[in-house]
Amino acid sequence: MKYILFLFSMVCFSQEYHIDSHDINALKVYEVRTREQADILVYFVNNKNQILKKGCWFVDRKTPTSKPIRYVNFPQQADIKIYRVRTREQLEN
Repeated sequence: MKYILFLFSMVCFSQEYHIDSHDINALKVYEVRTREQADILVYFVNNKNQILKKGCWFVDRKTPTSKPIRYVNFPQQADIKIYRVRTREQLEN
């Protein structure tokens, strides 16, 4: 069920996450070094108004619409592997 909800959130442009290192039920994320290893490309924005495309993530303190994420140390522990891009335009390539 958690994966279905996550995939549904991937379709929506408004993606907002908060970091909570103590939440066991948080989405476990591992940041990879190359695009080819990633499940999704991510561009971190500074505020919610900058979320214009799928893959734009805004990380802030917990809000009613946010979902907890937790960075893990090994790819085997992760629910999803992300690659951080430098510009929004790179999300499409």
